[in-house]
Amino acid sequence: MALVRVLCDNPDERTVVAHARAHDGSDAVVTVSKTHFTEEEARELVEGCPQCGGALQLTQSNDKYRQYCGVQPKVGGLLVKQIVPATPADITKYDVKARAANLRVVVETPALYAAATEPYVRSLPASELHWIDNLMAGRSERETVLLETPDIVFVTDTKWDGVASPESSLYVLAIFRDPALRSIRDVGRRGESDIALLRRAADDARACIRARYGIPPSRVLSFVHYLPAFWRLHVHFVVLGGPRLGDNRAAGRALLLDDALGNLARDSQYYCAHAAMTIVVDNPDLLARYKAGAVI
Repeated sequence: MALVRVLCDNPDERTVVAHARAHDGSDAVVTVSKTHFTEEEARELVEGCPQCGGALQLTQSNDKYRQYCGVQPKVGGLLVKQIVPATPADITKYDVKARAANLRVVVETPALYAAATEPYVRSLPASELHWIDNLMAGRSERETVLLETPDIVFVTDTKWDGVASPESSLYVLAIFRDPALRSIRDVGRRGESDIALLRRAADDARACIRARYGIPPSRVLSFVHYLPAFWRLHVHFVVLGGPRLGDNRAAGRALLLDDALGNLARDSQYYCAHAAMTIVVDNPDLLARYKAGAVI
């Protein structure tokens, strides 16, 4: 077989689909996938961490987060991510059974936000966002930074390993510096300046992605999550058709950025004053607060 071109590169499924040409000249479609780890391979890799006997190199470090890349003789190329020390919330996030047990749909009214969600956010330890403080101060992850402004830092997300093509896997975050902007709920609370800043984040990210990767805004999906994965306002920019979208754009979780800007243009207090249907994910503490309020 001779490779003609790669038709699909799916980093989530570790699969490549290619247009190839057989020896007799006929066309062929070839799908190549890396097999799943066996339990024994998983044990060997985990117990050999962090560097698997020197096969992997530390490529990223920020607070409790580490990332290693390299080639391990038995399984080939590896990307290893670690969270040390991991909190119970970190563990729950990756526990499939716990995630299923803690999934709930909630209609969060402004009153419920004030009574349950905001007190929960205020209760979170400052250490939860140390990695953002390090990023903002330039102490770590400098290799991920695409653009910095006085108000926002634009970085490549860890969902994109930088190896896969940006055309198939680009994933960028715009993270706001102001700690008072914790989520979309805070945008507009202080007036028009926050809304203008959100609009500027959209413009700057799209211009940066076009200039650096040649991907036009029409091929980039931009959205915010509510409830967010971490409580500092951030916007996701993901190439259309990329497997990294996954459930990030699922109904009840993602708010399209341009829709949010439209809502704020009509009513600057929209996200402060309106109910929001959302899905509680990986968060038994917040779920317990909602249960105490008899809303679920």
